[in-house]
Formats: sequence, structure tokens, C-alpha cells
Amino acid sequence: MFNKNDFRDDNNRRYVISLTHPQDIIAEQYRKLRTNLEQIRLPQSLKTIGITSTFMDEGKTTAALNLAVVYAQSQLKTLLVEADLRRPSIASAFNLKNAQGLKHYDNEEVDIKNLIHSIGPSLDVIVAGSVNQFASEFFMSQKFKSLLTQLKTQYERIIFDCPPISAVADTLTLAQEIDGFVYAVASNKTLKKAFEHAYQNLSDAGATMLGVVLTQVKTKHLGYQNYYYQAYKTTKKIS
Repeated sequence: MFNKNDFRDDNNRRYVISLTHPQDIIAEQYRKLRTNLEQIRLPQSLKTIGITSTFMDEGKTTAALNLAVVYAQSQLKTLLVEADLRRPSIASAFNLKNAQGLKHYDNEEVDIKNLIHSIGPSLDVIVAGSVNQFASEFFMSQKFKSLLTQLKTQYERIIFDCPPISAVADTLTLAQEIDGFVYAVASNKTLKKAFEHAYQNLSDAGATMLGVVLTQVKTKHLGYQNYYYQAYKTTKKIS
């Protein structure tokens, strides 16, 4: 089992609710998201999944964190990769202070085995390491492609927390390297035209679109005094 004592901070509890409160109704929605994704039939196997959004602070990192946890809880060997190298936050969510990550690997400072941080049974994480302003160039490099090829042999599911589409070109660069994308749309926040434009840009870049997940829906929980703002609506395949 995961060690819940490593997640004492209330802010971290909110972001990794599938880990700290696996019986919560919101954690159940992430399990439904996992089930929906597994039911999508694609020409290729669905091993790598990217989570992105239009702008920052629309819930895509929360969705990536929790989706990785519920995949691991289903006993699939899962890796969460922090591909948002310009605004990293996953190390903080998992209390991986000063952890080596993709930035160090890009600079040839670390071996691949030192990139991978074990979180619990069936779940590993690769964090950004530090801010990398040349993320697009790294994702285009043969070094990254070789890394991804190697990781695919080690894991059954790899979840990528990708940057927002409208912020930088990094996710468009990753479009053809990842099997499919889930698009996070924040309730009462994401502008329709901005979403449609960014979504089309990702599709035009060659990405396979798996569906949309609605995030930041206010739900009231029995036994909790606060509101949680998390993904609450599962994906639906977009034709």
C-alpha cells in the first residue's frame, strides 16, 4: 500500500485524493476515467497517455496525478512523467524535494535509473528536476525518443503531464510521440473559442484525441468541511 503519512499537507491531499482518500467519490471518478480510456479501441495499443489543457491552472496536473495513481492501484506498472518542464509541480505533490529529473538527464548529468522515483506499489515518477526553457528542443531530440522507447519496455502505462497548448509549443512537439491525449477543460473557466482553437491545433499536430475531462467542478463531500475542486466528469470519445 502507499504510505499516506507522506502526504500530510492539506494541499497535497487535495491534489492526490486518489492516493490519500481512495474511497472518496472523486477518486471513483478517476477510476471511471481509467475504465473509459481502457475501453477506447485504437489501431495501436494505448500505453502512453498525455494530459493537457488550454491554459495553466485548469486542472490537467491534478488529472495526471490521480490518473497515474488509479492505474497503479489496478496493478498496472505505471510511470508518471512530468513533461511540463517550464512550470513543474509534481515533485512538490509527492514530496520529492531536490529530486533529479529530465532537466538533469538532458544535461547528461544523470543515468536513467536515477531519474525514476518509486512512489509505491506499481507507481514510479519522473519529475522535471528544474525549469527547462528549451523543453521543445529536448522533446524533439533523439535522446528523448530513445528514453521513451526504453521506458515503454519497462511500464504498462505511462502518463504524461503536458504543458498547456496555448502557453508553449512543447505539447505539440510531443503530439506524435504519445499514443493519445486527454484534454482537461475547467468548469466555468475555460473559454470555448480558446479551447476549440487549442484542441484543433493539437489534433492538427498529429495527436490522437481520446476525449475531454471536465475539471474543477465544485462538489460537497459528506465528512469534509471544505469543497474539493477536482475532475468529476469522465471522458467521452470525440468523433
